[in-house]
Amino acid sequence: VELRRQLKELVGRIGTAKTLMLPSGPVLIGNVTYDALSEGTAVLAGERVKVVEIRGTRIVVRPTDEDLPQ
Repeated sequence: VELRRQLKELVGRIGTAKTLMLPSGPVLIGNVTYDALSEGTAVLAGERVKVVEIRGTRIVVRPTDEDLPQ
């Protein structure tokens, strides 16, 4: 329950894919690395992603052009 609440707080946040995601892989959000799943498309290493949903305990991301918060 606590983990799911913490994950839901990530929705809308911007991060960076650490490796090629086909369709899953690690993403860096803030200073924390999470295992995430891309929303059906390949994501290149270093590409910015946005958290769009939490499915169970999986973080779902999609590529974005939005800048990382400073």
